Amino acid sequence: MKYIYVVISLFCFAQCFAGQNIDVVVEVTTDVAGNGNASNNGIRPFDRAPIGNTITISSSVTRSVYGSYATGANVEVSSNIVNMTQLANIGAEVYGGRASTGTVSSNVVNVNFAVPVPIYGAYIDNNGSCVNNIVNLNVPNGNIYGAYGCQICKEAEGNVAYNIVNINIGNGDSGTIYGAYISTASAQTVIAYNKVIIQISSGNMWEGLGAQIENGECKFEGNEVIVDVNGTISGDICGVQAANSGANAYNNSVIINNGILADAVNVYGASIDYNGDVVGNSIIINNGTFRHMIIGGITGRALYRAGTGNAINNTVTINNGVVIHGMGGGFSIIGGSSGGGNSTGNKIIINGGTIAADRIFAAESDVGNAVNNTVTIQGNADVDADLLCGGFVWSNPNADMFTGNTLNLDITGVMANGLDHFETYNFYLQENSSNTPLITVRKGGSVIPEGGGVPKLLAEQLILKILI
Repeated sequence: MKYIYVVISLFCFAQCFAGQNIDVVVEVTTDVAGNGNASNNGIRPFDRAPIGNTITISSSVTRSVYGSYATGANVEVSSNIVNMTQLANIGAEVYGGRASTGTVSSNVVNVNFAVPVPIYGAYIDNNGSCVNNIVNLNVPNGNIYGAYGCQICKEAEGNVAYNIVNINIGNGDSGTIYGAYISTASAQTVIAYNKVIIQISSGNMWEGLGAQIENGECKFEGNEVIVDVNGTISGDICGVQAANSGANAYNNSVIINNGILADAVNVYGASIDYNGDVVGNSIIINNGTFRHMIIGGITGRALYRAGTGNAINNTVTINNGVVIHGMGGGFSIIGGSSGGGNSTGNKIIINGGTIAADRIFAAESDVGNAVNNTVTIQGNADVDADLLCGGFVWSNPNADMFTGNTLNLDITGVMANGLDHFETYNFYLQENSSNTPLITVRKGGSVIPEGGGVPKLLAEQLILKILI
């Protein structure tokens, strides 16, 4: 009778206040179970536009927990709080707020006990907006979403913005973390300033994405992922990703302070499968171990030469860490990458760390131009590249991959098998580095093309063995 009493009490409590603008505080300390829908064997205080509810769970609930869930048209679901405290055990999903259509905003989910189910700060079924929702998690868990939309803004304008997932785990693992995830978006969809912060003192994680769409198109802007993991990262880290879809991506970023990335795991400031520009996206690496791709912004991944997007002003900065060849090979550091468009104004800045890469390209394109890009190597970096290029074009011999590309070297001891496609070479002489070349191009490597910023020299001369 204990279980039945609690279920009926919660259900009646919700129905008695439905339709009134009254904050609801529900504290669940006894198990809630049953065989009906989420209303009577989960926690769901209202069935219409609820605002300001607080749900605290420290027991078992066999199905979903909602701070609020409104099924009407164009409703507001906001300012609800779900607290998962010690000993909480949930059989299905946890939602800060959920609506069929409308606005889901300023909802919070706080998780202080392991509940291996999906957790959503906000969830919207169809058209609408998800703004300012937060998930705070201090324990190991599964997949986490600051905001989730099934068909967000499919037929109307709407924003998915300022949602935050904050993970701070002392000991344990984390699943995939999304600041925002949208199944189907449209050209009117703006996905902006969502943030994922992941700190794990001892443990592993899967993927981390500031924002992702699976279908349609959208505009991404200002989304961010910050990762500090003392363990293995088994999936890609992306500021934003348009999978099987197109998007324009502006000023999204990834900051990695620590983490050991598994083989074939990539880091992207912005990654767009179909058409769209990637502009001003960035990656900053302060420490960690990396074995595959590090790309500031990439567009047309699935279209190659048929793509139309451009990669402009994207940046990769490496301050420390170890970058090594993975088992599958193909390790690259690339500022900007485009399938069928141009790659211009992209930068790679290497200030430190140990780098052993197959390719260091400021920019690349499959058929477009790759011009006005920069590679800077300085500080205490230890760099060894198979091919070091300002620009590279894979499938169009008539494209320009030379004009305006610049190599800045303010360090000694850089090694490369090939050095190509820079118009300007800036070599900064070092004090107290007697007879140590700034860069050595190994015997058998590429020949610097005529017309460059230095004379044509054979690679076996180790020219860029500029003695000082």
